[in-house]
Order: sequence, then structure tokens, then C-alpha cells
Amino acid sequence: MKKVHGNAKSTVVLKEGRTLMANGAGTKARVFKTRFNAEKFVRNMIRMSNSLKFKDFEFITF
Repeated sequence: MKKVHGNAKSTVVLKEGRTLMANGAGTKARVFKTRFNAEKFVRNMIRMSNSLKFKDFEFITF
């Protein structure tokens, strides 16, 4: 796991080039406050799925 440095404040998760969307909002991406929160969310999704793998996701921190 790679540590985030500098002024990074938010993380967005991509799967196959598309962002994970926020609940109820058709055009807004789900933005996590830290990369750790994003990874925790993805790990919970993987735990509930039979076909998802961690390598299928990309994390963009800005």
C-alpha cells in the first residue's frame, strides 16, 4: 500500500475507466476524504462480490 504525500485531500475510485458514483446523484463521482477510506470501501465491495478483484480498481488522489 502506497502512502499519500503532499496536499492530497480526496480520492476517487475508477473501475474500468469509470468512476464509482455517489448514491442518488446520477452525475457525481463518489469522493473519499482519504485513500484509506477508498480502499476500505473497495475491500468491502470485493468481500460481497464473487467476481471483483482489487487489481480491477484504480485510485486517483488529488
